[in-house]
Amino acid sequence: MRLFKDGEREIPENVAAQIYDLFEGHTWYMQSVFNELYSFTGKGEPCSPELAGEAVKNKIDFYEPLFLNTLSLLSGKQKELLYAIAKEGRATGITSGAFIKKHGLSSASSV
Repeated sequence: MRLFKDGEREIPENVAAQIYDLFEGHTWYMQSVFNELYSFTGKGEPCSPELAGEAVKNKIDFYEPLFLNTLSLLSGKQKELLYAIAKEGRATGITSGAFIKKHGLSSASSV
């Protein structure tokens, strides 16, 4: 927020908190999005939540080819597990019988 202010821009606390929460405090992701937001925000203008969403979408779009390439390198079982974790949002107990059964995975040892 200070750096935005130093650059004669404004990022409301709720927008900064939204980004922090989205990335659970992971510095690289937050800094990357804040950098994008800074460039989107004109001098004397506030940054809006909609602009924050656009910045996140731009980052995802930018890295999509890398994500797709990485995904293509995974085995079928690795992809199944990755998809299961993604469906959970925040997965816990991925080797538990309940998780494995819920997502139709083969076994705890393969997970």
